[in-house]
Amino acid sequence: MKKDRKNILPKHIYELVLDNIRFGLSLTTPDGRLIAVNKSFAKIFKFESPQEMVESIKSIDNGKCFDPEEIKTWLELLEEKGELDNFKLKAKKKDKTPLWLSVNSRAIRDEEGKTVYFVSTFEEIKDLISAGKKDSINDLTYQTLLELYQMLGEPIEKIISFVAEKCMEITESKIAYLGFVHEDGSLEHITLLPENIYSNCNIKERTCGLNIKTGGLWAEAARKKQSFIINDYESADLSKGGLPEGHIQIKRFMSIPVVYRDRVVVLGCFANKEEPYDEKDEAHAGLLMQGLWNFIELENIQKNLRESELRYRSLFENANDGIFLLKETKFIDCNSKVLELFKCKKEDIIGKAPYEFSPPTQPDGKNSKEKATEKIEGALKGNPQFFEWVHTTSDGEDFYTEVSLNTLKIGKEIFIQAIVRDITERKKAEAKLIYERERYSFLVDRMPYGMVLIDKTGKFLYVNKEWVTLFGYAPEEIPDGRSWFKKAYPDDDYRKIVIETWKKDAKDLRIGEKAPRIFNATCKDGSIKVISFITVLVENNLIITTAFDITDYKRTEEQFLQAQKMEAIGRLAGGVAHDFNNMLTVILGHANLGMLELDPGYPLYQRFSEIKKAGERSSELTKNLLAFARKQSIDPKVMNLNASIEDMLKMLLRLIGENIELKWMPGKDLWKIKFDPVQLTQVVMNLVVNAKDAIPDVGRITIETRNIVLDEVYCKNHLGFYPGEYVMLAISDNGIGMTKDILEHIFEPFYTTKEKEKGSGLGLSTVYGIVKQNNGFINAYSEPEKGTTFKIYLPRYAGEEEAHVIAEKEVYPESKGETILIVEDEGDVLELCVSMLEELGYKVISASTPFEAINKFKVHKDEIDLLLTDVIMPEMNGKELSKILSGIKPGLKCIFMSGYTNNAIIHNGIIESGISYLQKPFTLHELSSKVRETIEK
Repeated sequence: MKKDRKNILPKHIYELVLDNIRFGLSLTTPDGRLIAVNKSFAKIFKFESPQEMVESIKSIDNGKCFDPEEIKTWLELLEEKGELDNFKLKAKKKDKTPLWLSVNSRAIRDEEGKTVYFVSTFEEIKDLISAGKKDSINDLTYQTLLELYQMLGEPIEKIISFVAEKCMEITESKIAYLGFVHEDGSLEHITLLPENIYSNCNIKERTCGLNIKTGGLWAEAARKKQSFIINDYESADLSKGGLPEGHIQIKRFMSIPVVYRDRVVVLGCFANKEEPYDEKDEAHAGLLMQGLWNFIELENIQKNLRESELRYRSLFENANDGIFLLKETKFIDCNSKVLELFKCKKEDIIGKAPYEFSPPTQPDGKNSKEKATEKIEGALKGNPQFFEWVHTTSDGEDFYTEVSLNTLKIGKEIFIQAIVRDITERKKAEAKLIYERERYSFLVDRMPYGMVLIDKTGKFLYVNKEWVTLFGYAPEEIPDGRSWFKKAYPDDDYRKIVIETWKKDAKDLRIGEKAPRIFNATCKDGSIKVISFITVLVENNLIITTAFDITDYKRTEEQFLQAQKMEAIGRLAGGVAHDFNNMLTVILGHANLGMLELDPGYPLYQRFSEIKKAGERSSELTKNLLAFARKQSIDPKVMNLNASIEDMLKMLLRLIGENIELKWMPGKDLWKIKFDPVQLTQVVMNLVVNAKDAIPDVGRITIETRNIVLDEVYCKNHLGFYPGEYVMLAISDNGIGMTKDILEHIFEPFYTTKEKEKGSGLGLSTVYGIVKQNNGFINAYSEPEKGTTFKIYLPRYAGEEEAHVIAEKEVYPESKGETILIVEDEGDVLELCVSMLEELGYKVISASTPFEAINKFKVHKDEIDLLLTDVIMPEMNGKELSKILSGIKPGLKCIFMSGYTNNAIIHNGIIESGISYLQKPFTLHELSSKVRETIEK
């Protein structure tokens, strides 16, 4: 137990005792290195604190405060004799002021007799009564404290008795009573001196069961936590309470408590000094009792340290990890594992700093010394540190470690425990794994398609970046197949089909085989994509599934096929309409001629009239056919929308069927609009057909018109609308309605919500285009299960009213003797047109081909007043012919006729400005009117 004194004693004298002594006290090594001083010593030399003095002087033989030669002599004498009393030393203070000191010193030696430390007291000569006289009591107190701290490890009873005897000696008391006080007020380890006092004391319970809470005058100091002295105990004083029967006679009495953390821990009572007790007696006895308590505290610390060392030394030395003990930034101890890790001896470690066993910088680029200091300071602030660190062995080899730093409190000192684990092999394995993973991830994450790795339980082991980008789901949102199927296929029925397909593929797959599938997957943002999945079974029952987004490809493919289909139908419709219009032209022409030759009352006149009506109805059919193919010309007319809708009602009723009610709500005093009647029919029919298809069984379609004024506020909230006066056409149904997502796409070309093969996806886009072409706006409103409403806003017509004269009998404008060159490649049509023009009184030159027409025109150019030509012909079109002939005769007037146009004279359905156009089939009246109108321009 005493073996440890040299390691523990010096560290705790300063902390527990030195600051309670009024004279200067120092602890030095035999070579003069200053270890510790008390406050009084620092004060003598004008230093602010003991720490400042120790750090400033460091060694007493360096000439800063003492003469080096005198110090050398003093150290040699002290080493030789073991003690020196009243040794005179000349010194100088911090401010260079000289002073003389009286020094008393003792050498502290270990069991082998080797000097470990020198303990010395210092007093200025001017503070002594005389230079040659010393306070014998001070010396005795000092000597007692030194002897006390040499008794570490002795039985507690012996130590208490020693202090009690010294207190008796210093205070010249006849009786001494000393003991420790528990928190409950009871006393233990009580010493009563002299030992033969029991023979003169006849009280029953002597020192057993004493308690400061119930004790008499002797316990008053403990209760009040302050010393007191009574030098006339025998005088009458009720406060003393008297003495128990059989108690030794008391003449003078002094009671002294030692208070620690606001609690009395030691109580000493002294009695029967020959002379009165004074404050000096109280001070010296109190100092020794305080030293006793400090000693006991020190003993407890040492005992705890010994127990801790016994408990943890085995763990410390045999741990698989390196363990350091640091004081501030320096190593002060380590276990054998450290020596193995760093390939060095213990003396190579102690006193060094962590950065001295590290490369200049750590992997993060930070300076090792700065980073080590930062980590240590963090631990000292009470924040445990855990980090990776690169250390260096004694032969210069770097190795990776895992380090944890925690603080340890031993007594009042704070240390740092560092646990170091070699993770070099782990780091190598991690680096290899990271390299392989990064290489794999680098390739996989840069693939232009999504990829997921799935284990046999359905868990998604890896999801690449493109998969996340493609579908929008983060890996944590789709940890397994179950989560994926729920999110990607929200429709229960569709999800069931997909899952069954996947299960079948997984069951039938062999390693290396592929199973391609195409599914519609729902993304996180609600969009639906067409995905081509390819599933491959690989080793360890793992599945790799790749995903290609083919939405655009499929859409483009469908649009291309649809466009091809529509183009083919358009060409077919155009061709049929062209031929059919030629035949209708012949039929209507001959009917007109027949009616001219007969009196209205004649029976054949009525038959010719019915033929004409049938031909006109057929003509309307060809116009609808051209409208379907989007090849019709546009001829806007000023109209009353109510009247136009009413003309369509019968047709619409037949179209929607008997199970759907058609409700017509015409607006009052409706403004006029200018719109192509054919286009209006196309718009209304498209919307009504859509409404019909949205009603699964019985329902209602409402058509409504009214005047409306759109103001700036409304238009500001509706992009593309402009303020003004409009006629509104609204077509509503109470069918299944549409979702917001569908509404956003309904006007896009090729977009349809109908079943495959049941919708072209062009109806609403055509409606949208027609409305926009006529400077109108269209809006759609719909909610699922609540129906749909389309509102069309058409500009109010502000021009002059167009006259519509209906005659009882058609009047044909007559010829004024003009000559007309007619060019038509269809013989029947050419023959009919010649007959009709001649009937009207015109001179006619006919040609069946453009080249024939050019030759005849060159011969008769001066007499020809008008060119009437078909648009589509084998050798060249009518426009090209007109251009050639106008080059021969500038100012030549021309009428183009056709049952089908290929944009030669009509662009986007609009007839070029200044062009005279006659749509086949035409009547005699239409022919005569157009010829007369063109000639007279």
